Amino acid sequence: RTNSNAARVAGGAAGTVSSQQTTFSSVTTLSNLEVASKALYMAYVDRRASVRSPSMGVGLYDGTYIEVISCPDYGKSDPGCNAAPAGTTILICVAAPQVFDHNSLVYYLVNSQGIINASNVLYESLGSYDPRVRPWYKEGVSGGGFGAPYKLAGVIGNVFGQTYTQPVYMGNPLTPVLLGVVWADFKSVGTTATGCTDACETNSYGVRGGRAGASA
Repeated sequence: RTNSNAARVAGGAAGTVSSQQTTFSSVTTLSNLEVASKALYMAYVDRRASVRSPSMGVGLYDGTYIEVISCPDYGKSDPGCNAAPAGTTILICVAAPQVFDHNSLVYYLVNSQGIINASNVLYESLGSYDPRVRPWYKEGVSGGGFGAPYKLAGVIGNVFGQTYTQPVYMGNPLTPVLLGVVWADFKSVGTTATGCTDACETNSYGVRGGRAGASA
């Protein structure tokens, strides 16, 4: 059941990216960034249960990264959520080296229609972020699915996460070219760091863990 739910969540986002590949393959302007961010936000709203559900993200072949962040889920673990006004539920986080002159993570407020103002930055990280070197991206390029379980930082008890990834291709189906990798995280209770089965994930729900998200 968890596998099918993960495939539904990540697969739905991957379908959005694929169907709008012209937008996602060329995030080179603030306007492009706003359109791509809105598309991923709508995929999140359509696939996740609520704004308390964990984030999902996409890393693109050119180093662009877009993530829909749930602040109620992250709590104090995300610096962008800490910088946001009280009561903020969703943020958009991006690394857009083709738009800006850096690949730092940049956070934006977003309204209920998924619209951001890309010229109005809420928070900018000090470091850089390239999704292409992250373990989840490499796993997605290799075929995707669930990665190995990992302990969730700051969570008390026997709680582990797993990242589900799915590659997205563009162009001719006979000669496809990688566009990027979509990821979504899921939390499992009552398992171990060395293995997790569908049975232990029956009551799983998504949560961004250390391996997949921007804080990794």
